[in-house]
Amino acid sequence: MQVTRTKPVLGMMAVLISAALVTGCASWWSQDKDSIARNEHMRMLEMQKSAEAARASMNTPKELPEPDARGLEQLGDNYVRQGNVAMAFVQYEKALDKDPKLESAKVKKGYLFLSRGMDDDALKVFEDVLSRDPQNALALEGRGRVRMSKNNPDAAIADFDKALAVDPQLWQVYALRGLIFDRRKEYDRAIGDYEKAIAIKSDSSLLYNNLGMAYFLKGDNKKAADAYAQAIKLDFNNRRAYNNLGLVLFKMGFYNEALLSFKQGGDAAAAYNNMGCLYLAEKKYDKAIEAFEQAITLKPQYYAKAQENMVKARAGLASLQAAPTQ
Repeated sequence: MQVTRTKPVLGMMAVLISAALVTGCASWWSQDKDSIARNEHMRMLEMQKSAEAARASMNTPKELPEPDARGLEQLGDNYVRQGNVAMAFVQYEKALDKDPKLESAKVKKGYLFLSRGMDDDALKVFEDVLSRDPQNALALEGRGRVRMSKNNPDAAIADFDKALAVDPQLWQVYALRGLIFDRRKEYDRAIGDYEKAIAIKSDSSLLYNNLGMAYFLKGDNKKAADAYAQAIKLDFNNRRAYNNLGLVLFKMGFYNEALLSFKQGGDAAAAYNNMGCLYLAEKKYDKAIEAFEQAITLKPQYYAKAQENMVKARAGLASLQAAPTQ
């Protein structure tokens, strides 16, 4: 059975969990699992109990009749938009109590688990939905996300492909699949998926940032710079795009422009420290030393970090000066 999807449902999925997007140059695809506590499921249940208690305490003698299952689902959606995961969970559970066949509420509950890092709980929900409706695009996307999180990219791509076959408008799925291709160094395929995502979600600064990263990894600095510039145009507060643009501009030899971009992405001290690291990598030790000195002058907190880098730069410069000339 093919599932029809409405724009509100698409929007809710975007609120429930954001697409995994680029977070930096060195560890941009790493996932921090250390922050996921083993007893997260119990915490969710405790939140449910607390939310129920809070709701009960606000009841009035003339309490209005409780909404039907769809109404409860919509209440859950509203709580998601407010960032109140506990109350959203309660409403979806109550909706399912009234209508166990309300698959949309069940999928949303799965995405709540996923947003909390509760992969196994989320997987159970998505598998349950898919056992009855193998063509449920959102459940396929959700299971793909879990498999991606569990470092099973082949299975994740299989789910993403199936989800897109049902609903080609799933822009986040294109972005996720693009990340996998980036990891595999299949940059042309990654670029293709990011461009497909952008064709659907053209106002996403983060998508252009991802596209820029794919071009940079491919070695096309010009197109990378263009993509980062578009990301900044869409969101002047996208600090990652400023820093990534700074890196590309440096690689292209536009050092003053790179410094300015780094400053926009953080502060002047961080910008000089970044420039120092890049000069150090290119063995331009004198310029690296100058940059690190500027970082320390502007912000003494950078002393330890910049001082350590400056020691490397001075050692490199001394080695270069001591080397016999040909």
